[in-house]
Amino acid sequence: MQHDFKELSITEDFNRALCSRQSQNMTSIAPLIGLFAAPFFVILVYLDTTRRSLPQLTRLLWAGSVGVMSFIGFLLPALFENLIHQVYFFGIKSNPVVSTPYEILVLHFSVGLIISLLAFFLYVFGSRNLSANDDSPSGTY
Repeated sequence: MQHDFKELSITEDFNRALCSRQSQNMTSIAPLIGLFAAPFFVILVYLDTTRRSLPQLTRLLWAGSVGVMSFIGFLLPALFENLIHQVYFFGIKSNPVVSTPYEILVLHFSVGLIISLLAFFLYVFGSRNLSANDDSPSGTY
């Protein structure tokens, strides 16, 4: 796929506009949201593991791993801002124009929330499968 010079110039202008001071200020909000979202998922997982009477170490490992993944999910948009913007504006959205000032903020929040939900569902299905394997008698067929 060949790109002409005009398209390349528009892409460079777009990248410069996204890296402006205003977008950097909005980006710094995503990790702050993660500071509140991660403990929510930690509490949710810990309460569920307590309800299921899992051992204390297992409770802490599952809750901690989901919490760390959740916070990393909200930190990724700040670390890989240009990559996320390029994927969104040139891969998902039809035209590389920001509709509202909050579109970037919602994009970053969505990335963090999706990764947090993936970590939570990994816990839900992973812990159920592991506990189902533990209930089966070993060595008997």
